[in-house]
Amino acid sequence: MVPRNAIKKDAVPPVRVLAWELTRACNLKCPYCRASSIDGREGDMSTAEALGVLDEIALLGRPLVILSGGEPLLRDDVFEIAAQSSAMGFPTALATNGTLVTREVAGSIRKAAVRRVSVSLDYPDAARHDAIRGSGSFDAALAGFENLRLEAVPFQVNVTVYEENAAELKQLLDFAVSLGAQAFHPFFVVNVGRAADSRIGLS
Repeated sequence: MVPRNAIKKDAVPPVRVLAWELTRACNLKCPYCRASSIDGREGDMSTAEALGVLDEIALLGRPLVILSGGEPLLRDDVFEIAAQSSAMGFPTALATNGTLVTREVAGSIRKAAVRRVSVSLDYPDAARHDAIRGSGSFDAALAGFENLRLEAVPFQVNVTVYEENAAELKQLLDFAVSLGAQAFHPFFVVNVGRAADSRIGLS
C-alpha cells in the first residue's frame, strides 16, 4: 500500500479509471493472462488492507473502480469491498470470466451496487472458446450472463484480441448484442505475465 501521507490531494490530476487486480487467483489459465494467475491466494491483501486502499483512492478523485484479477470472485470479501467502494461514491465495476456467476452471486453483485459487470469471451462458440480458456468455460460464462440478466445487473462483453480470433470480432459483437450486453470492449494482448511467454498477441 502507498503511505497515506505520500499522496497529496491535487498533486496529480484526478484519476478517471482505476483497474484494481484484487487477486492473482483464478480458476482458469488463459495463455495471455497479464497477471500470470495462480491457484492460491498467497500475497493477497487482507480485507482491512483492501478497504484501506479505498481511502487512498479517495485522495485521487472519484474514479471508476474496476475490481479485477485474476478472478475477483475467488475472494470471499469481494462483495464487501465492492459495497464499500460504491458507498464511498466510486462508480464500481467488476471484471470476471463469468464462470462463477451463479444466481446467488449475481444477487450479491446487485446488492453491492456494482454498476456493471464485464465478462470475457474469446469466441462466439464453445469449442474454440474452451480450447483457450478451459473445458466448460463457455457454457459457464453463458450461465453467468443469464444470471446477471435475471438479477437486472448490467453487463458488457470483453474480448481479448489475438491472431487467432481477430477475424471473429464482428461475430462476437453480434453475439454480445444477442446476449443483451450494454457494451462491447475489445482489448489487445499486453505482452507481460503469461502473455510474454505465449507470444499470442497481434504483431
